[in-house]
Amino acid sequence: EAERALHDVASAIAAGAALLKPGEEAMIAGQTARVREMIAGTNRERIDHEVHQLNALVGPFAERRMNDAIARALSGKKVDEVN
Repeated sequence: EAERALHDVASAIAAGAALLKPGEEAMIAGQTARVREMIAGTNRERIDHEVHQLNALVGPFAERRMNDAIARALSGKKVDEVN
C-alpha cells in the first residue's frame, strides 16, 4: 500500500505539477522521504501513519487536479449536453 501511494503521488506530480502551490512540492517530497524511511523498517503502524500523513498532505493537490480535469471535460459543452 505504501509503495502504491508513493507511485501514485509521483505520477500525480508528473502529470499535474503546474497545479502545485509554492512550497507544496517540497513538503510532499519531505513526506515521501519519511514514507520511504518507514518502508525500510518493520513498524507497520508507523508506515500506516506516514502514508496517512502523505495522503492528507496530497489531498488539496488531488482536489485541484480533479477540479481541473472536470473543468477541461466540461469546457465548451452546453448544459443539455452534460448528463
